[in-house]
Amino acid sequence: MPIIGQKFDFIISNNTFYDDDNDKLEIYVNNSNINWLFFDSVNKKFYGIPLKEDFYNYTLNITISDGFENVSDIFYLNVLNF
Repeated sequence: MPIIGQKFDFIISNNTFYDDDNDKLEIYVNNSNINWLFFDSVNKKFYGIPLKEDFYNYTLNITISDGFENVSDIFYLNVLNF
């Protein structure tokens, strides 16, 4: 969980998603409402530092595509204040 004022890193492991045909998978993240969170699609890494004004519960829409088919899901990200 991200904590206000602390660096947040989360890497999606290589075995999280797979394709039966071994097609290359691309990950797309709709995080346009989260100005402090960035996604490095090459390294499959979320990173950022939430500030005090970022204390909120966010919704991320993540789509996985093999170029032919897409699968999407919603993930929830809560910024904590300790």
